[in-house]
Amino acid sequence: MKVKVGNKVYQFDSKMRGIDLLKKLNLQPQSNIIIKNGEVITEDEYIEQNDEVEIINAISGG
Repeated sequence: MKVKVGNKVYQFDSKMRGIDLLKKLNLQPQSNIIIKNGEVITEDEYIEQNDEVEIINAISGG
């Protein structure tokens, strides 16, 4: 799967849940949104090898 986080792109070869992906990237589930193939998903949903994923930080300063 191809995972975009900010300006960086990561590649993972195995199926995993959203929460496991966040842990691999050292990201907090409370402050990030997972978008799989254009749709927001929960942390418990599985991400397959052919999915495109973007992780967006849901907290911004002001």
